[in-house]
Amino acid sequence: MLHTTAKPITAIIQEGHGVLSIKADANVLQASKKLRYHNVGSLVVMDELGVAVGMVTERDMLNKVLAEAKEPAATLVKEIMTNGVVSISTQTSVPAAQKIMAKHNIRHLPIIEDGLLVGMLSTRDILSYQFAAVKSLLKQQFTIDEDIDIEFPDMDG
Repeated sequence: MLHTTAKPITAIIQEGHGVLSIKADANVLQASKKLRYHNVGSLVVMDELGVAVGMVTERDMLNKVLAEAKEPAATLVKEIMTNGVVSISTQTSVPAAQKIMAKHNIRHLPIIEDGLLVGMLSTRDILSYQFAAVKSLLKQQFTIDEDIDIEFPDMDG
């Protein structure tokens, strides 16, 4: 089993991995274009004061607009968004973030510090982090095996 250390989220978020937001009164067409342009799956929805009030995802657009044959340009983000924001701080550990995502069945977690939106964590970020950890462990194991072969060449079979 992979041992995931309790590193804070800041240890796995890539530089320049900014958070994207949209105003609640924007329309779904604008939101979908923003998702496509930035190649992301979700946006944090902000009210007129710049406070995070919800999330809108590709899935929201698919299920609440396209599947219901609504007009994207005439449907507002606030009509389809998930209200409320489940978020974490920069000091939240990777395992804690995973538990929050599983508990709420979500794939994106805004990172909020001192009331400000400072980043976004996705399941892809966590998987990349875990893959790098496994790769590092395998590399260490390979090095250990090579060292053993050098020290004890006659130990094979």
